[in-house]
Amino acid sequence: MDQPEPLQGAKRAWRRAGLAAGGIIALAALALTALPSRIPQPLRIAPPAPSANSVRPAPIRLPATPGHFLPFVCEPAFGEHKFWDPLFVAPLGEDRTTLLVVERSGTVQAIRRNDQGDFSRSAFLNLESQTVLTAFRAGEGLLGLALHPEFSRQTSPHRGEVFAFYVGRSEQGLVCRLSRFRTFPGQLDRVDPATEEILIDQLDHHQAHNAGSLAFGPDGFLYVAVGDDANDGPNSHAQQIGRDLFSGVLRIDVDRRGGTISHAPPRQPATGKTAGYLIPSDNPFVGEPDALEEFYAIGLRNPWRMSFDRKSGKLYVSDPGDKSREEINLVEKGSNCGWGDWEGTLENRTAPASSARRGIPTPPLFEYTRDFAHRCVIGGYVYRGPSFPELQGQYVYADQSGRIYALELLDEGTRAGENRLIAMLPEPGIGISSLGEDVDGELYFCLIGKLASETGSVYRLRKTAPTERDAMPPTLADTGLFLDESASTPHPRLTPFEVNTPLWSDGADKRRWIAPPPDKQVTLKEDGQLDIPAGAVFVKHFALATDRRRPEQLRPLETRVLICSPGGDVFGASYRWSADGHETRIVNFNEEEVIECVDGQGRPAQQTWMYPGRFECLLCHNDASGHILGFSLKQLDRDVPCPGGESLHQFEVLSLNGVISPADAALARSTPRQPLAPLHDATASLEDRVRSYLHVNCSVCHNPERQFAAFDARFLHPIPYTGIVNGPAYHAGPPGPNTRIIRPGDLEHSMIYLRMSSSVPESRMPPLGSTVVDAQAAAVIAEWIQSLPPDRTAAPPVTHVEEVRDNFRR
Repeated sequence: MDQPEPLQGAKRAWRRAGLAAGGIIALAALALTALPSRIPQPLRIAPPAPSANSVRPAPIRLPATPGHFLPFVCEPAFGEHKFWDPLFVAPLGEDRTTLLVVERSGTVQAIRRNDQGDFSRSAFLNLESQTVLTAFRAGEGLLGLALHPEFSRQTSPHRGEVFAFYVGRSEQGLVCRLSRFRTFPGQLDRVDPATEEILIDQLDHHQAHNAGSLAFGPDGFLYVAVGDDANDGPNSHAQQIGRDLFSGVLRIDVDRRGGTISHAPPRQPATGKTAGYLIPSDNPFVGEPDALEEFYAIGLRNPWRMSFDRKSGKLYVSDPGDKSREEINLVEKGSNCGWGDWEGTLENRTAPASSARRGIPTPPLFEYTRDFAHRCVIGGYVYRGPSFPELQGQYVYADQSGRIYALELLDEGTRAGENRLIAMLPEPGIGISSLGEDVDGELYFCLIGKLASETGSVYRLRKTAPTERDAMPPTLADTGLFLDESASTPHPRLTPFEVNTPLWSDGADKRRWIAPPPDKQVTLKEDGQLDIPAGAVFVKHFALATDRRRPEQLRPLETRVLICSPGGDVFGASYRWSADGHETRIVNFNEEEVIECVDGQGRPAQQTWMYPGRFECLLCHNDASGHILGFSLKQLDRDVPCPGGESLHQFEVLSLNGVISPADAALARSTPRQPLAPLHDATASLEDRVRSYLHVNCSVCHNPERQFAAFDARFLHPIPYTGIVNGPAYHAGPPGPNTRIIRPGDLEHSMIYLRMSSSVPESRMPPLGSTVVDAQAAAVIAEWIQSLPPDRTAAPPVTHVEEVRDNFRR
């Protein structure tokens, strides 16, 4: 499962961001003129005292717990059981009481349900000793499993046969391996690892895009999904079927029927070895002298999951995108799904013009735009279970982000109809990794919590009960948070606050408030962190100066509301303002608007604004980030302007407003710490300003709890312990092997700078909800990079997961 690819070419990025000769000066100038500066607003010292004739405002009307606005919810399928990066669920043959859960670490767990509904687990297969896992590579490990269709048949010679696809070792190096195993004699609940028979050993050159999905078709043949080996473009494995077993779907006869049905492979892969199976004689490339006849379909990037419709027998394959498209393919014999000449229906202009074309051109059955919030499609199943008649015959699939969809299938499954979001996982974690189904066709959803740890879960669908319906008010006026329609007069319970380093929000003006629940306050914990009580409400209002010459004239865009729930999580919604600024409505699903603007020279311009849906909030306000981002000691430690021209420390202002007790406020102010430094504060060191910016804008993803990236953007440790300076840049791309997270003195090979300054949306960071380059930040970071001596910091060594696996698991 992939992260967004890096910028394609340092010099091209330089030009796109306007950073040729003198570019840093241009960026600094742009930062000062293109977007309005924040207009300081005096904060009140204490809540207004009610007069004798004042009318008591209505209470704030917000739910205490999150409701559901989708038809289904996800609930744990196996109670409290957790798994090590779960990647697949399958039934144990015809056993209705036992399901198998594939763990990326190399194990398969058998989960049994007793008559009381309780679950127990035991090891079905253990390949930990031969499974390879390296740091930050979610595409390695045990990736796929399939039981022979006659696994449970008493008289079958294939009884107890199991097939596994994993990344292992050979004398030549790492390999993508397909093996056959058998269970111990007389039992079907435990596989004997000593029975391994290797069918395919394909040299794994790049340790990613390994695919690994396995499925037996209605014809009894085994189908094997293989990735393109993650070559940077132009991709040398895509559209090639004569060298190695990459970038497509293979179809092999593991029963070795022979005769007119199948025959021996006429040749071996260039960097691989095969044995123990035959080639179906009706495979589409049989007889072509330069072809590996195992190929059934080609032109797939990383076909992570595939499945057969148990009613129609059609094969559906999902293919995660590169930069632009996520796609679901209806794959037939000889299909060429386009990669790397095409990504979905978009032409891939990096593909070599002379590459050979084979097979039948097959556009996606369905595709959608890839971005930070919608990434890595996870193929599912045509639902045929008995529990949810309203889903019958629809293709239920997921996105790594945690969304679950139902795609209507028309014309006997050959054309896509309506696509509906039907459920979302309660906690995204790293994301949904796979779907699975049981004997009856009911669906299961695998979630990776923290990568390379036993924090994963398996969920199943349940219909939303009437008592669980969404209770978020449909408009901002219905919340009672403001006393007027323009949101200029907040409810007396709302206390404004400011932060040292604001999140970049495309130049928008932002105002912030907090409302603790009645009779409760924010307290200071023993570890020096703030403890925010359940029921606390945070409000952030966004407005934009559409005429850059008049920054004081602001158009309201949205008002976001975040509520702390009793379980320690958060939930909320954004309310979008109408263009005339008179009405609001809740945004359930992400939206975008192209806003007509006037630049600093009076010329017409446009700016795209992204309105987050209900689920997008949780992408940043997650468990790893502490849920509440801006209300922290490092952010609040500052003096703020108050009426009359005086300034007070913000902790004192919060105390006067009853948000925090006077004792805790005094203790918080006296606690030694280093507050975050504003980007424009010339009195702070250049490094502190840069690190403060990275902490706010990047650390919700780039920290050890959340992401594959090998650096820590949090402002917690000295630079040598973060992997930022001289840290390896995975997916370095065209800038070359010398690219680092930050390379001292070298902007062209510093990935953070390249991605921050890029105007290419699919390459730029931070990606979520932003369409405008933060030019001032890019200029300051460029200045810092150029100030670093070449030997400033050596990156810490990358730890191999296999070396610390025991610490995770035991």
